[in-house]
Amino acid sequence: MKYNEERDEMQVNEKTESLNRKDYLLTVYQRGDEGMSFGNLDRQVLPKRFWTACSLNEIGEYIEMMKTGFWTHPDMDNPKVNHDDIPYDEMKFGQYYNITIEPLDEQLEKEYMKASEDGFFEMQRLALKRKENQMEVK
Repeated sequence: MKYNEERDEMQVNEKTESLNRKDYLLTVYQRGDEGMSFGNLDRQVLPKRFWTACSLNEIGEYIEMMKTGFWTHPDMDNPKVNHDDIPYDEMKFGQYYNITIEPLDEQLEKEYMKASEDGFFEMQRLALKRKENQMEVK
């Protein structure tokens, strides 16, 4: 089969569209960051749960934020304020400590529900457990 530039471009566009389409609903759990605030509750964000529609690319960004934490300030949304000029002692620190990913797209939701009804996830849990047990034996 010969290289087909049109087909190649179509595949790239399809993949890009899939990565950027907001097909997923994230439930994000946040809490204050004990380490970055040195235990000072006044320097920690309040615990919060929120929902956001996300693409596959954005899911990766939330996972990265779980690894690094974040800081905020009341002037963060003010376009006249340079973030580098916000004093360190006025920052509040937080971390995302858990996220739940669920289908938001109707077709993905139907596929998810059918897979659940058909026992797909139960089968995957059993397979994982068997694999873990085999690793323990070695």
